[in-house]
Amino acid sequence: MIDELPEAELLQAVTPERVGEKLGYSSSSVRYQFARLFSDAEGDVPGGGVLAGRGQKWSFDRARLLELVVEEIEHRVIETTLVVRDAYVRALDRAAALGHLGPLVDAVVGDLDAYSPGATDDPTNLSERANLLAVTACDRSSGVGRRLLRLRERELELYEPLYARGLIHTGRRVQSGVTTLHIADAVAQLIEGATLVRRYRPSSEADDLTTARGMLAVFVGMTEPEPLREDAPLRELRCGSK
Repeated sequence: MIDELPEAELLQAVTPERVGEKLGYSSSSVRYQFARLFSDAEGDVPGGGVLAGRGQKWSFDRARLLELVVEEIEHRVIETTLVVRDAYVRALDRAAALGHLGPLVDAVVGDLDAYSPGATDDPTNLSERANLLAVTACDRSSGVGRRLLRLRERELELYEPLYARGLIHTGRRVQSGVTTLHIADAVAQLIEGATLVRRYRPSSEADDLTTARGMLAVFVGMTEPEPLREDAPLRELRCGSK
C-alpha cells in the first residue's frame, strides 16, 4: 500500500495544525503564509492551481511542501558537507603529524554518533533524516530523484580534496582507472549503509571502529603505494600509536 501512495501523501502527517503548534502560530496563519510564499513568486491565482483558496482558507499543498523539503535538504547537505570535510582534513593533518591514523578514526566515530536513534538535535542528523524522506519520495517523483542525484554529485566533488590530501600523507596513488571521485563515491556508499543501520540498531564502539576501518579498506583497495614516497608520514597506515 505504501508503494502506491503519491509523493504528496508521504507528508500527510505534516498538517497546518502541527506546524502551527511547533512554531507558535495558528493553523490559518500557516496556510496563508505557505500560500503567500508561492504567490509572491508565481502570482496569486485565486480559484485555480496550487494556490486555490477562498478568503483566508488557503490550500496546504503537500506536493509543494515536498519541494520545500528538498530545497532545505540541498542547503543543509552542502553546508554540512563543508563542515564535516574540513573537520576530516584537520584530523588527517593531525594524524600526519602524529604518524598514525588515530585522530581520523576518532573523527569518523564521533561523526557517526549524529546518526544514533533519537539524536535529533544534531544538524547532520536532521539533514540525513530529511534526505531519507526525499529518497522515499523520489520513487514517485522523477524530479526529486534528479535533484538528489545532482546534489550527491556535488557532495562527492566537495570531498575530493580530502582524498587527494590523504594520498599525499599516505604516500599512495590511485590505481589505474580510478579517480579520487571514485574513492569518495565508494566511501560514501559505505557510510550511507552504516548510518541507515544505526537508525534501528543500537551501535557499539566495535561497530563504529568497523565502519572506520571499512573506510580505510576502501581507500587502500583503490590505491597503491607511490614508490617515491616511502617517507610519507602515514605510509604504514597504522590506526593507533602502537
